[in-house]
Amino acid sequence: MAFRVSVDKERCNGGEECLEACSTGVFGMQDGKAVPLADKECLGCESCMAVCDENAITVTDTRVAL
Repeated sequence: MAFRVSVDKERCNGGEECLEACSTGVFGMQDGKAVPLADKECLGCESCMAVCDENAITVTDTRVAL
């Protein structure tokens, strides 16, 4: 996994914009909130972060820098 995706459940409003923006299907919904169900599929494009008006999503690059 090269990227770790996290969602702040306190900030997430459940609008599902991130589900629509993600081309690899990283997100799903649980209890009315977005959750990263397949972050191993994340390409690191940060489209999900761009569409989240609540700034609830963080994408972290976990690759080792050389």
